[in-house]
Amino acid sequence: MDWTCENLFVAPSSSSRVELLSASWIAALILYHLQAVPCNAHTYAETVLPRCQQGVSLTASSVRPLASCLYPTLSLVNHSCDPNVLRVSTDSGRCLLLALRPLPAGTELLDCYSAHYALQERAERQVDLLSQYFFACACVACAEDWPTAPVLMQTPKSRISLRCPHCGGRLAAETAGSTALTDGCSCGDAVNARTRLKYATVVEDGLAARMKTITQLFMSLPLESIDSKLVASSVDWLKTVLGVDAEKGLSGFLWRPAPAWDLAQELFKLLIVIQTGNWCVEPADN
Repeated sequence: MDWTCENLFVAPSSSSRVELLSASWIAALILYHLQAVPCNAHTYAETVLPRCQQGVSLTASSVRPLASCLYPTLSLVNHSCDPNVLRVSTDSGRCLLLALRPLPAGTELLDCYSAHYALQERAERQVDLLSQYFFACACVACAEDWPTAPVLMQTPKSRISLRCPHCGGRLAAETAGSTALTDGCSCGDAVNARTRLKYATVVEDGLAARMKTITQLFMSLPLESIDSKLVASSVDWLKTVLGVDAEKGLSGFLWRPAPAWDLAQELFKLLIVIQTGNWCVEPADN
């Protein structure tokens, strides 16, 4: 490295090679990459599961950042406040990119850089993304101003929009005091009643009960008893719930955003991390 070279910021040429690279040129490269890191680096993290009873609590899990890593291929993935992929840090330092739901061929992969619609309001997300990544987000969650998780979880049934299995139009999950978006569903009371009954059966009864059973199993079973088959069976069930199956999947009769979808997806993400990612168990706070 030459500290006396006067050809400041001149890149080396293949036709006129120099014995020593200009220190200023190397410094410029270092500065460039340092400035690019905040826009292109990814957090390497571990998921912390607190002990609860004999096992662990899935509902009280947290993510602990450990480092920043450069994954050139992942840097090519664009952002959405409602991503369709999940980044999973592994215990070997690698990063997996996994689909959160079935994606047809040609679908753009969309990651979440940090500003998720469930955690931040749109105005706050827009400011953060513009200041760090220099773009104004125009994803569906921003365009439709989806509510954050605390607001969404308080949504009454009268504001939840169901998808008619016949025409694809919207209808409210509950008719009394309905303020849900509706769009052209004129299939009649009988069809609408069957759709609402399916929502009550699949979501309010089946989904809620199965998710509660899974979380209780992880709390009650000793860690050595939670084998890969238990995790895999739960993951496979949630794949069906979040899939495109009109009979078993939520997308067949539920418009997003919806509390049931978000709860199922969050449990799916956590189980995927337990199955393939980097996680640890810590004593619960007294």
